[in-house]
Amino acid sequence: MLLDTQTALARFLLSGDEAAVAGLAVDDRIPARKRLMVHRSNVMGSLVTVLAELYPAVERLAGGARFRAAGARYVALHPPREPRLSAYGGGFPAFLAEAAEFAPLPCAADLARLEWARHACALAADPPPVELAALQAVPAEDVPGLRLSLHPAVALLSLEYCVSPLWLQLTRQGPDTGAVPAQPERLLLRRHDDGVAQRTLSAAELGFLLAFDGGSTLAAAARSAMALDPFFDLTACLANHLLAGTFACFTAAPNPSDLR
Repeated sequence: MLLDTQTALARFLLSGDEAAVAGLAVDDRIPARKRLMVHRSNVMGSLVTVLAELYPAVERLAGGARFRAAGARYVALHPPREPRLSAYGGGFPAFLAEAAEFAPLPCAADLARLEWARHACALAADPPPVELAALQAVPAEDVPGLRLSLHPAVALLSLEYCVSPLWLQLTRQGPDTGAVPAQPERLLLRRHDDGVAQRTLSAAELGFLLAFDGGSTLAAAARSAMALDPFFDLTACLANHLLAGTFACFTAAPNPSDLR
């Protein structure tokens, strides 16, 4: 009985389904619907506040009124699906890309993608990264078939707008960056002891890492990178990422000839 009541109340608070709470409250000096709507308003307002805390740069860019209007629509359409507020709001960047009130701010969705990626990296697990010495111990004939897995605290972003300077300005009160250029920006984010760091990637380097993220072998990842840049330096790139802790683990291909 208690579980049914809690489920019905949750349906009302998150979706506004008044039929779910019919009979749960009775009218007295204050009508039951009005009392329930106070609770719903508080819940929805709290979730919009969660979004504002997750996306402070987007809120400053858009202004509080525009942000909260879009946030309220997002919350109504996409209520939480699990009991962890830290996991809520990941769909907000895609929502902003289609939100009419954000049409004058086309870079806002990419700015939100950057903020969500930083949030996800900050909360991710932190297993020990792969060490260079471990790969050096792999027999030479097995190296092309290696599959490396990205560290959980790593995120890769391919953005339409170069939003990093804008993010820095909005979050750290740096100098005015002016207009945001409509040019691609490729980023790697990695959490370290002192916070989340980010750096720019070349198209080939991003392609190399994305290939691993898709399950490719070292040989296939190298081909992906070299298709984008014939002068891609595989050895230097791999060594740099091993030293930076980009990978969490590696495995050998089941069959040395399986180099897809």
